[in-house]
Amino acid sequence: MKKYSIIIIAILGFSMIFSSCKKYEEGPSFTLLTAKKRIVGIWTLNNAKYNNVEIDLNDMQALFDSFNLSDLDFDTEFSEDMPIDLSQISLKTVKLNLKKDETGYLSFEFVYGIFPMPAYSQAIKWEFSEKKDDLVIKVENLAEDQNFKILKLTKEDLYLERTDTNLGVASIFNFEFEKD
Repeated sequence: MKKYSIIIIAILGFSMIFSSCKKYEEGPSFTLLTAKKRIVGIWTLNNAKYNNVEIDLNDMQALFDSFNLSDLDFDTEFSEDMPIDLSQISLKTVKLNLKKDETGYLSFEFVYGIFPMPAYSQAIKWEFSEKKDDLVIKVENLAEDQNFKILKLTKEDLYLERTDTNLGVASIFNFEFEKD
C-alpha cells in the first residue's frame, strides 16, 4: 500500500510541475527546444485580426482608403495623371524572417492586377523580453520598439498579439504565422 501511495504522489507531483510549465496561452505546454530555436526561421502570415474581426489583407481599398499614397517613399511619384486603383492590388504574402543573430526582415509581396510588383522588405532587429513572453521588434526609422505578446510558439506556429492605445481606446491586433 505504501508503494502505491508513493507512485500516486509522484504522478501528482509530475502532473502539477508539467501543467505549470505552459509559458504561452496557446502552447506548447511542454517542449525541449528553447524559445530562440523555435522562433528562428521564416514565418508566413496566415491570419490577421483587428479587435477580434478578421482583416482581409487583400482589400487594399479598405486598408488604405484614408492613406495618401504620395506619402510613401517610392521612386515613382503618384499623381492624378497616374492613378492607382487600390481594388487591383492584392497582397500575395507577408513574411517575417527572424535570424539567429537577432536581425531579420519583414517583407511584403504585392500583385497589381495580374502583374507581380517588386517585394518590399524592411530590415529589423528582434529580441525577447526578459521573461521571453514578448517579441520586441525594432524597425529602422521608427522611434518606438514594437512589442508583441507571444500567444503561441511552436516549431510550426507563431501567434502574436499587439495592443495599441490611442486616446484611451485600446485596439488589439492578432497575427498568426506558420513556419515555411
